[in-house]
Parts: sequence; C-alpha cells; structure tokens
Amino acid sequence: MKTLTRTETVRLPEGHSWLILSLTALSLLVIGAPWIAPHDPASPLDLVHQTLRMPGVDHWLGTDSASRDLLSRVLHGGRTSLTIAMLGTATALAGGVVCAALVQYGGHWLASGMLAIVDAMRGIPRLLMLLAIGAAAGGALTPAPLAVAMGCLAVPLVCRVIHAEMQQLSVRPWSDAAHALGVSPVRTFTHHMLPHLLPMLLGLAVILLGELLAAEAALGVVGLGVPEPTVSWGRMIQDALPDIARAWWPLVVPCAALLGTMLLTATLAERLNSSLVIHD
Repeated sequence: MKTLTRTETVRLPEGHSWLILSLTALSLLVIGAPWIAPHDPASPLDLVHQTLRMPGVDHWLGTDSASRDLLSRVLHGGRTSLTIAMLGTATALAGGVVCAALVQYGGHWLASGMLAIVDAMRGIPRLLMLLAIGAAAGGALTPAPLAVAMGCLAVPLVCRVIHAEMQQLSVRPWSDAAHALGVSPVRTFTHHMLPHLLPMLLGLAVILLGELLAAEAALGVVGLGVPEPTVSWGRMIQDALPDIARAWWPLVVPCAALLGTMLLTATLAERLNSSLVIHD
C-alpha cells in the first residue's frame, strides 16, 4: 500500500527568545530550589527575633509570621505550584487528544455520545468542581492527585478545541488523499493529523499552564490546596492574609511570583499563537 510523504515543517517563533529563556530560567530556579534555598521552608528560624522581618541582607525577601524565610518558601512554593500546573496540563492534553481522536474517527454513535458528555461537563464551572473535590478531600490532596484532578476537569475544553481544529484539517487535500489510499485512521492521525496539531497544542499547553497556576492558587487561598508542610504559592497567600495589616511583604512575595509567571505564560501564548505556524 502506498504511504503519504510528510513534507510539513514547523517554524518556531523568531525574536521572542527572551520569553523562552525567562521560562527556562524560572523552571531551573524552582527545580533547583532544594539546593538554592538558604533555609528549610517549613522550619521556623527564631520565633522571638525573626518573626515578620522586613526584606534585608539576612533575609532577602523577609520572613513570615511563623519566622520562616520567604525566599526559601517562594522557591519551594514555585516548585510545587509549577509541578502541579505542568502535570495537570500534560493530563489535560493527553486526555483531550485521545477524546478528540475518538470523536473524529470513532463513528457516529461514539462521537455523539462523547460530545454529549463533553458538553455536559463543560456546562459545570471547573473551579466550582475543583472546590467541591477539595472540600470532599478535606483539603488533604497531595500535589499529584490534585494535578490529575485539575487536568481531568480541563479535558472537555481541550477535547472541543482539538476536535474543532481536526475538523478543519480533515478537509485538507492530504486528508482526502489518505482516505483515498486506504490509510488507516490510526496512521492518518499519528502520521499526518498530529503533526499539524502540534503548533496549536503547544500554544494550548502554555495557556493551560497559566490557568492551572491560577486554579491552584485559588484552592490554596481558601485552604483546599496542598496540605502543610508542603508549601505552594496559594498556601503562602493564605498564610499571609491574617497579617496583611502588620506586614505587606509575606503577601506581595507570592503574589508577585504568581502574577509574574502568569504574565510570562500569557505573553508566550500570545506570541506562539501569532508566530508558531506549520507549513505544508
């Protein structure tokens, strides 16, 4: 049987290397948190003399109300928050791709049933479902189960987005040629459809990363995120709220880290959307 020759190439965006370098540096920083952080993020330094110390030479970002070094906590918190967001993003993309492929190639009845389920799940706000899951778990979800739950709740949206793109790609000449040559749906998807989806998937991954960072922070603020002694940016924000009248820095530090990372992801997603294209 004849096979189609793929000639498409993916062109990466040019002139935006600073964005990618910034995200890479941020990732390396939080990955190396156990070796870079000057103190244990969960252990108090000195409850008498080191409580709510302003940023200075001894503690660059200050200390919190429990006498814990904020630089150490924001590094470890970023490690936790980004790990949850990245694992959740991977879960959502994997589930979304599989569901979209089944809808596209699984036949009328399977497609209709899956789309009905997807649309029903999309009708329920994801944050509300996350809050319900967190409350049911008593705020004791560890990072891995929390990330998987967040990713699974994003699958319906990802499935719809990918399926819409697949419908547009299915009318391309190469798709008609594959069908005429008798190429199997699995081979058509893996060898021809998926390469054309990669640019969109990359942009979607960056968008999801920012959204899941915000979702994790929201859960942490209301006390339904990862439990102590695990630290995350959302948990740091929750811990800082009771002392906002006495000290601003325990709240500003995690908020700045979270907002800065979300701004980076949003900017990168916008640039990828306009610059990352695939050429036949």
